[in-house]
Amino acid sequence: MVENVNVYSGANITSPCIYRMIDSGILITWFNSSNQIIGCAENIHSINSELMEKQILFREKEDLCLELSKKIINAKLINATVILRRFNRNRDKLKHIKVL
Repeated sequence: MVENVNVYSGANITSPCIYRMIDSGILITWFNSSNQIIGCAENIHSINSELMEKQILFREKEDLCLELSKKIINAKLINATVILRRFNRNRDKLKHIKVL
């Protein structure tokens, strides 16, 4: 089953086709000539409205947002450290690779 359709600049879809895809729960995403997303269409029944409401309410709690942001940044720093250690361990094996 098709889950999503990407439409790139210059391509066209008829309205009946768009209707049928949305009705079938297929996400349609339009891209411009630079491959940037310019819009999308999705069946509103496929959206988890309860989750969206919780996310909106969570956004208003600055202390919790700050705490979550710190945890995300900390996890990214730990991940970067692991990658750098792994790279350092394999540095001798990678000497033959030329830097551009």
